[in-house]
Amino acid sequence: MKNKQLGFYLIPLLAIISNLCYAQNNLFVGIGVQDFSLIEKDLYTGIQLVKEQGNIPTIIYGLDWPINPKLHFQAQVQQSYGVMPYDGQTQSGIPHQSETTHFLSQGMAAIGFLPIKQSEVYIGLHAQENIRNVANKNNVYGATETYDELFAKIGLRQQLLATPKQKLFLWGELYAPLYAQSFVDARTSDDVILELSKGKAQAWGFDYFYRYNQKTDWFIKGVSFMHHYQQSSIASKTFYGQATGSYLYQPPIFFKQQSLYAGLAWHFD
Repeated sequence: MKNKQLGFYLIPLLAIISNLCYAQNNLFVGIGVQDFSLIEKDLYTGIQLVKEQGNIPTIIYGLDWPINPKLHFQAQVQQSYGVMPYDGQTQSGIPHQSETTHFLSQGMAAIGFLPIKQSEVYIGLHAQENIRNVANKNNVYGATETYDELFAKIGLRQQLLATPKQKLFLWGELYAPLYAQSFVDARTSDDVILELSKGKAQAWGFDYFYRYNQKTDWFIKGVSFMHHYQQSSIASKTFYGQATGSYLYQPPIFFKQQSLYAGLAWHFD
């Protein structure tokens, strides 16, 4: 009698466990390149003030965790570093060329719901920090700016190909900025912090997997991420705490990051 009662409780418990382990988890790492561009425009005329664009090496790594047949968790990190040309002008309007170094770190976490097997709707958070260092050149001082941003996001992921050897997914995301600021080391004045506002962001991409063996996939991942801010706070420009009569603000700024990665994904229970 006791064995029958034990079986009565064990059967649903085993069913729950089997659901939790319905698919393998994945650890993935890849390397690639990011085509990064930054454009600043005049607040009133819309004329381009600054353009930076270049290809910078990038690494991506993360985790895919199917919690059960209906829920999916994903977390990933991307890091990029490189130097690109700077095409801009001084505050007096004189054209100026230099170089800019960017060190960009991005991280995200999301939880998804699969109403049907091939489609996933997910929500999550995306954070990033970009350390932008404009070099001093031709007797003109540059600046170091650190952009810190946090977004909430919602996305849709659709599986288009599913065979024993290959899988292909397309996805798109919309972002809502929760926090954005720029810490500015102007080198010729005191440091300031500028709050960025009126921001928008969106992203889309694809994930392709090829089954190499039972425990390993090759993958190719493409990402296009665009975001911009139309306004910022205004800070008084000071030198050793003394007002200079000038003010600093961030002109409307547009970022575009297009990345392509290739790497390996390892399956584990």
